[in-house]
Amino acid sequence: MRCNVGNVRTEIAAEIVRTQIAAVLSEFPELADDEGLRADTLEGETDLHELLTVIEDLEAEAGDMCAAITEREAVLADRRRRFERKRQAMRMLALRVMEVGSVRQVTLPTATLPVLHGRLRPHVTDEAVLPDEFWRISRSPDLKAIGTAVADGLTVPGVTVTNGASSLAIRRG
Repeated sequence: MRCNVGNVRTEIAAEIVRTQIAAVLSEFPELADDEGLRADTLEGETDLHELLTVIEDLEAEAGDMCAAITEREAVLADRRRRFERKRQAMRMLALRVMEVGSVRQVTLPTATLPVLHGRLRPHVTDEAVLPDEFWRISRSPDLKAIGTAVADGLTVPGVTVTNGASSLAIRRG
């Protein structure tokens, strides 16, 4: 598996370790039956632990960067919201000033400011009497109910059960 954000040296090291592991397992097929012995042998005969240490360090660094970026995004999002409110307030102020003066359009050196008439928009006042052709109806699978049924051993037509992808947990400290 190739990681798009890794560096070339780490990818080369990973390939070397894969080759080392394959050679050890080929030379000692009995390791397939003993997980503890296999783990100890791979630790002693390959660069597996050194590689995983480098990978874990890079993963932690990437996690720190993600956290820092998320924090910065929150600060920038607050700033953007303030400027959006200011922009809207300036538009409303310009509209009020123009309405008081009964001015329909102003041409400035940098912009033209026309007062636009609002469009007709329907407003539903009583949903109970609204005819069926004016309703949108959508269907979607209830994955929670399906999951519960499958967990209870039921077969649900149109559903297959698969295992999710493997993942790695990293516990620090």
